[in-house]
Amino acid sequence: MRRASVGTGLLFTLVLTACGGSGGSASAPTVEMVGPGSALRGAAFEASLAPTGFAAGALTWRVVQGDLPPGLGLEAGGACPTWAPFAKTGTVDDTVPGALDEVSGIAVSRRNPGVYWVHDDSGGGALLYALAHDGTLRQTYSLAATAIDWEDLALGPGPNPGVEYLYVGDVGDNGTNRASVTLLRVEEPIVPAAPGPTIDLSFEAFSFTYPGGAIDCEGLLLEPTTGKPYFVEKRDSGGGDVFALPLPLDPSWTPALPVTAERITMGRPMPSFATAADASRDGRRVVVRTYFGGVEYVRQPGQSFESIFEETPCVLGLPSLQQFEAIAYGPSGLSLVTTTERVLAEAALYTSTATLEAPTTKLVGAPTAVGTWTFTIEARHGDGTSATVEITLDVAGS
Repeated sequence: MRRASVGTGLLFTLVLTACGGSGGSASAPTVEMVGPGSALRGAAFEASLAPTGFAAGALTWRVVQGDLPPGLGLEAGGACPTWAPFAKTGTVDDTVPGALDEVSGIAVSRRNPGVYWVHDDSGGGALLYALAHDGTLRQTYSLAATAIDWEDLALGPGPNPGVEYLYVGDVGDNGTNRASVTLLRVEEPIVPAAPGPTIDLSFEAFSFTYPGGAIDCEGLLLEPTTGKPYFVEKRDSGGGDVFALPLPLDPSWTPALPVTAERITMGRPMPSFATAADASRDGRRVVVRTYFGGVEYVRQPGQSFESIFEETPCVLGLPSLQQFEAIAYGPSGLSLVTTTERVLAEAALYTSTATLEAPTTKLVGAPTAVGTWTFTIEARHGDGTSATVEITLDVAGS
C-alpha cells in the first residue's frame, strides 16, 4: 500500500494492486496518480494516472468501483469511449395508475445514490418520480405548474453553491405553434427510504422563445459547471439546431415577457429525431438519443463547452424498436441509462458502461460538490495484464 496525505482540502490514498505479469514481481504492472495536492469545489483540477510495467500499446481505462466526484472525469485526449452492449437492468414501475406510461426524461441522482428521476410525456401531470435502479417507485413529487409537454430532465448546479437542482423542459411542440415554452427548476429533494404520500415541491419557471419562431424540442442538457441550459431541436429529417438560455436565469421571463434563446449551432445539425440529451458531469461529452439509436460528442482538450457541438459525433449502439425518449449519464460519466415509453408490454431500463482507450489518462475537471469519494480505476492491456488504483478524494468548499 502506498499512502499520501498532502496539502489542504484534498486527501488522496492510493492502493495499488496488479494482475497478470510475473506473479507479483517488481515488473508487475502498476498505476500511480500524480497531480496537485489540493482541490476546491469549482476550481480546476488535473492529475495524471501513470501506468508502469505494461507492454507497449494503448490501455483500456474504466471505473470498476464507486463514482468519481461530480465534475471530474477521465480524459482520453478527445477520443470516443467504447461502450459495452446495453443490458436490461430494470423495468419502469407499472403499478402506478395512469403514470409512467410515457417516460420522456431521466436523470441519475448523485444526492440520492441508487435513484433515477423520471417524468411522463404530454398528457401526464406536473409530477416527478423517483425510481430505484430496478425501476420500482421510491416517491412521487408534485409541482403546482402547468405540464403542457414535458420532454426532458437534467440535473445540475443552480443559484446556491453545492446544491443540486432538477431542470424540467416543458418544451415539446409537435405542431410548432406554442407562443413560448418553459424551463422549470426545483431543488433536488432527499428521497425517503420508503414511498409515502405525494410531496409538493416549490419551483421557479423561466419562459422563452426561439429566434425565428417556434420549434419542436425534446432534448435538454446542462453545462455542468454553470448550469447553463441547452436545448436540442427535434426534426424528422435534416437534423436540428442547439439553443441556449443566458445566465442567470430570471423568473421575470414569463409567457408575457419571454426571453429569446440563442442559437448555438451554425451549420452542423443534430441527428434527426432527437428525443433526449445529456452532458457528462465533467462537461467533456454530450449524448443525444434518437428513436433509432444515438450519438456522442466529445470535446477536445482546451476547447470550450459549446465547441462540442461542432465535433463529428461517435455513433452509439443504443437499444431501439420502441419509442425511446430518455437518456442520461451516471455520476462518473462512464455509464449510460436509457428507457422508453410503454409501447409494448413493458418499459425497460437499459444500461451500459464505458472504457477509454489511451496509453495514459488524466483525472480532470472542476469538482462541483464538497465531500469524500472513494473509487477504483482499472488499466488493462490487450495481453490480459491489468492494474487498479483506489483513490479517496476529499473535496473542500471554496
